[in-house]
Amino acid sequence: MKSFFDKIFWTALFSVVLYLLASPAVFCWEVNLWPLVFFVPAIWARLIRCETFAETQFRYTKIWVCAFGFWLATTFWICFPHPLTSLGWIALSAYLAVYLPVFIAVSRHLTRRYPLPTYFVCPVVWVCVEWFRNHVFGGFSPAALEHSLYKVPLLIQTADLGGQYLVGAQIVFLGCCLERIFVPLNPRKTPLTAALGVLLFMLAYGWYQTPNVTSDDQSPPIRIAATQGNYPVTLNPPEGQGEKTFRQYCKLSEDAVKQAEKDSKPLHLIVWPETVYPYPMFEFCDGFTPDDWDMTPEEALEESRKFPLSMASCWNTPLLLGVSTYSFTQEKENRLNSVVLVDPLTQTVGPRYDKVHLVMFGEYVPLAGYLPDDFPLKTLCQTASRGTKPVAIPIPGTDVFLSANICFEGLVPHLVRGQVAELRRQGKEPAILINLSNVGWFYFTSQIDLQLATQVFRAVENRKPYITAANGGISAYIDATGKIVNRGKRKEAVSFISEIQPDGRKSFYTAYGDVFAYGCLILTAVLLIRKFQRSNKSEPQS
Repeated sequence: MKSFFDKIFWTALFSVVLYLLASPAVFCWEVNLWPLVFFVPAIWARLIRCETFAETQFRYTKIWVCAFGFWLATTFWICFPHPLTSLGWIALSAYLAVYLPVFIAVSRHLTRRYPLPTYFVCPVVWVCVEWFRNHVFGGFSPAALEHSLYKVPLLIQTADLGGQYLVGAQIVFLGCCLERIFVPLNPRKTPLTAALGVLLFMLAYGWYQTPNVTSDDQSPPIRIAATQGNYPVTLNPPEGQGEKTFRQYCKLSEDAVKQAEKDSKPLHLIVWPETVYPYPMFEFCDGFTPDDWDMTPEEALEESRKFPLSMASCWNTPLLLGVSTYSFTQEKENRLNSVVLVDPLTQTVGPRYDKVHLVMFGEYVPLAGYLPDDFPLKTLCQTASRGTKPVAIPIPGTDVFLSANICFEGLVPHLVRGQVAELRRQGKEPAILINLSNVGWFYFTSQIDLQLATQVFRAVENRKPYITAANGGISAYIDATGKIVNRGKRKEAVSFISEIQPDGRKSFYTAYGDVFAYGCLILTAVLLIRKFQRSNKSEPQS
């Protein structure tokens, strides 16, 4: 065992401990020692340049073990919904841990094959690794290096150019420069100059973008109330828990309306989180009605819309609700996780957005058709169907549209960006992004901080104010520069009103997407292909 716990192991372990301390939260505490994040890639660069690092699977296994520990600590909240999800926690952590040794291995091979410094190679490779992490198996983006800076808007403004990938690349670049400057302990002019250049660019661009939010007009701000309940969610809730949760949100909405009346400034919208409204909505395709129904489609639709309209009319305020929609066709019954607008002025329910990015084992089971009906994960999962498109939802009383996303959709950069870009092409570009989440499953752990950090980047990437209403926290209003203007406290039930002025800036990232990430992918692929071609040519011919 002594040979396992050597310098390579302890160096890798030190890096992941710093990474954990720099992250938005550790377990249930907001540690977020963000300056440490720049030292994490510095340690990785030392591993990459280490001359005594033998290229063996055993060496990379040590790095994987350290990364595995990091992800176990970062994603432990997956265990809370059900004992069986502990298996998913271990499997996900084991999978995510693969990316660090892959990053180290690819970077070592490239820096040894080509006369390129680590501060050039490592940021490029890191972007590739992060791009795959955000796409494979549906993607998992929380706890990226750049998320450590979510409370420092000045340093993350370049996300509107290259997404969160560019901010991550800059962190890795600066960390690698630190390693070249101080190890060995004689200053290197080239990395020092390069580091100062990149740092000055980040600061200058941040200073330019953060002072003021620009607007195309001087119209009054849009007043939106976000609600946050504090009841945990379980698969087998105690009797009456659903009714308690519903009444809590009614009380929070009433409080928001009273505050608006006190301020003499009416609300444009009250936002409830995902699935806390307990009654379903219905959709009947081509007039089809299930055989066991004793109502016509028209009667069922009227019945499902009556109650939310009465709520909105009582408060004289439009509602944005997270609901379950049951869509009936001749072939089957579909359950959709939806967001719907309820407008008391026009007495309408709709438009409706249906979630398009479902959670594996939460809303679908891979290869479910090949599994027995009594398969444990299949019986626990409340299967949902996918939506097909983004929807521009008008905010009543304004000429502004919003784009909604549900739960973990807000964690996926290319999804949110793609929806905004698609609605822009339709001539209905949203001015505000709104996320509805129910994270009461995770009992106020670091999950809520990790999710908030990703949403800060969605706001900056698209230059859109971002509202998140989350049962179990953290509900927040994030302006288009990534500043958290309002937020709920952990474990508290609260509603708060935000005055939102749409931002008039256009984001390069929204317009052109992941071109920076694609450039890194192409460059890495070309370098690797040339490396293997040279290796094959250098092999002696038999």
